[in-house]
Amino acid sequence: MSYNWEALAAHTNGEFDASQFEAAAYRLVTDQVIYQGDRPKVLYALIEQFEKHFSEALSVLGVRVTVNRVLRYACAIPAHTKVTPASQSHTLMALVLRKIYDEGVPAGRLTDDGEVILDAVEFEERYKHETQRELPGKGDLDAAIKQMKRWGIARKADEIIADDIVDSGSDAYFIAIRPAIVDVLGETALRRLIEWKQEGTPDKVAGTEIVEDAE
Repeated sequence: MSYNWEALAAHTNGEFDASQFEAAAYRLVTDQVIYQGDRPKVLYALIEQFEKHFSEALSVLGVRVTVNRVLRYACAIPAHTKVTPASQSHTLMALVLRKIYDEGVPAGRLTDDGEVILDAVEFEERYKHETQRELPGKGDLDAAIKQMKRWGIARKADEIIADDIVDSGSDAYFIAIRPAIVDVLGETALRRLIEWKQEGTPDKVAGTEIVEDAE
């Protein structure tokens, strides 16, 4: 990637340096989603302030940069090609999370950070209903949620649950579906889940990719 970050940094009167621009561009490509709360926090601030420059720099890679200033996150979405091969189980989980998020928005379930929070019991019921499969055990579920976190679409949320959200026991397991899921998983994701329910064949989603073709 060739871009004159030093020249751009020089116009910030020492507020930012070239290495911070480079780090932000690299993280956008590798992580795909950068939230305001992610560390170091300067990453989102840079991308939000210099969106045009990051868009120009990453366009040579065929990557489209978008910033959601309401929910405070930035996305880097491949404009033409599919990437991030995913296992069948991870793909199904991501598709179910996307459907739950879409239903949670009009139902008023969004937190101030634009997340939809649900517990493992609700997720298990929905997963069974949508896929006709059993939800993976806790160890596999933990690993899957870690993968969802790397994709920027969900995270384990035990530490952010407050008493005014839900009355839970010490063993409760909560999942926060993050707002960038609508950017990472396009509308075709929901059609894939419908096809799965109609066909019920494993090869329907085997070897699929989490990032869709540009629509």
